[in-house]
Amino acid sequence: MKTHFKKHLQNLERVRSSFGRDLENGLFLDRNERVVNFTNEVIDDLFKQLPVSLLNTYPEPTSFYKKLSKFLNINEDKIFLTNGSTEGIKILYETLTNPGDRVVALSPTYPMYEVYSKIFQTEYRRFGFLEDFKIDIEGLFEEINNSTTLVCLPNPNLPVESNVGLHEIREVATKCKEHDAVLVVDEAYDMFGVSSSIDLINEYDNLVILRSFSKAFGLAGIRLGYVLSNAENIEYLSKTRSLVEASGPSMAIAEYMLDHSEIAKDYVCRVREGAKHLQGKLDKLGLRWYGGAYSNGLLVFLQDVPAVDDLISKMKKQKIYIRGSFEPPYDCCIRITIGPVEAMDSFFSIFENCLKSDNGY
Repeated sequence: MKTHFKKHLQNLERVRSSFGRDLENGLFLDRNERVVNFTNEVIDDLFKQLPVSLLNTYPEPTSFYKKLSKFLNINEDKIFLTNGSTEGIKILYETLTNPGDRVVALSPTYPMYEVYSKIFQTEYRRFGFLEDFKIDIEGLFEEINNSTTLVCLPNPNLPVESNVGLHEIREVATKCKEHDAVLVVDEAYDMFGVSSSIDLINEYDNLVILRSFSKAFGLAGIRLGYVLSNAENIEYLSKTRSLVEASGPSMAIAEYMLDHSEIAKDYVCRVREGAKHLQGKLDKLGLRWYGGAYSNGLLVFLQDVPAVDDLISKMKKQKIYIRGSFEPPYDCCIRITIGPVEAMDSFFSIFENCLKSDNGY
């Protein structure tokens, strides 16, 4: 079998994400998940409404497509369900790129954009942020040429939060169209405050939007996302579907949450409250921070890389998981997933003690 291994895949290093977390007792602030569990009342009501045939029958996606179509107020033929937005990214590489094509992506951002670039052997080009944390749109334009196939623009983005307005989205889509490139707007953090590009999919035939149920809906465990574009694009992209796009339990759970969308809306409000609460505490410590306005993530700047590594290690021993290990100029930062006020208080009490223990601020 080894004789059939592809060399470029053999050389690709992959690791399991968030391996070793204590899922029973930990506070998970490292992967931008829902920080607090759903209430017992929600879980009980959810399970009562699951169909009895859910486990022993193959999934029937018709009902969920109808429900999602109504929720989004767009036609079903403009939606394609995927195994999280991560699979949506993979499908775009698989169906639209060839080895050597240029892919332009914001940096830093979700690492799977670069991972798939290596898997599908494309030329990966980055554009970044200006000193005021605004996206370098001019730098983006400089990277788009006739070899460009995909331009990947998360909106909002993490770990460095961003907010790109619809006027700029139109400018980027137009620039992409001039070079026959596809603009991919990743809206995984939809509902946290940035204007959606969903109304532009009929205006630009080179626009694709990615969405996820993992963030505002808090359903990271069900691995469900979807792709939005015009009907012709969706028909083409969906040729890669498996037997069924998603599992029956995933769709049933997501359908319940669409019927009770107030749960997600309430959680987003609680995250906003948690962000303001934590930002105020960080201000009192004199620590520089950025984010929390358009997503559920916040960067905190520490003095150096050893301080970051030491803090993450100490917090992990307390079963509080935060994220670091970013590339310069953000290598002196930790990223914290924002949750409700009570979760931020739990985090901050340990955080402050860990900093004071080694005079880290």
